[in-house]
Amino acid sequence: MQGLLKLFLLAGLFTISLAQCSGNFTNETQQVTLEWTVIDSNTVNFIYTAPSTSSQYTALAFSNQLVTSAFSLANVDTVYAGDNGTVSFVQDRWFPNAFNNMLDTEQNLQNTSATLSGGFLTVNFTRPIISPDKNQDLDLNTCKYVIYVFNGVVTAGSFSSPTAFGIPAGFGLFPMQLCLQNCQEPPISYYYYYANSY
Repeated sequence: MQGLLKLFLLAGLFTISLAQCSGNFTNETQQVTLEWTVIDSNTVNFIYTAPSTSSQYTALAFSNQLVTSAFSLANVDTVYAGDNGTVSFVQDRWFPNAFNNMLDTEQNLQNTSATLSGGFLTVNFTRPIISPDKNQDLDLNTCKYVIYVFNGVVTAGSFSSPTAFGIPAGFGLFPMQLCLQNCQEPPISYYYYYANSY
């Protein structure tokens, strides 16, 4: 009986630790949403939806610091995306400061897509929780602020490979931080010990 109780307590702890391994955020106007699912111990999939048009981009950003405006962005890991009905793009980018937005040398996004429908752009991408790019990515194994921008215009480069972006009309910060540090599979040895302790 004691061993069974320990097993239930252990299961409860793992339920708590996995609480943010999948979930969703929505902004106050219900226009911007973010869903995420941890696929394995170092991979997370995101689905991000925000208002857009065929000439605009939207972006999602992860930050260690609280950001209150587009002009206070610094050392921020970003994903830019757009779809004009003919071509689309999803780019891994880095903000060293608010006036210097650069394409990452290492593009660490996989399974990317951007689809415009009904005035909303839906962006799908998978990325590492702990990135191999230590210069232009932030690891997501500690809590991060999540910033969203939308209704900005591509100002340079082709739409499929933009090189510059205008200031977005929409900017916001989701009210909760994204915390993926406890998203890992419980050790098999724990299950073995408790299953054989009663």
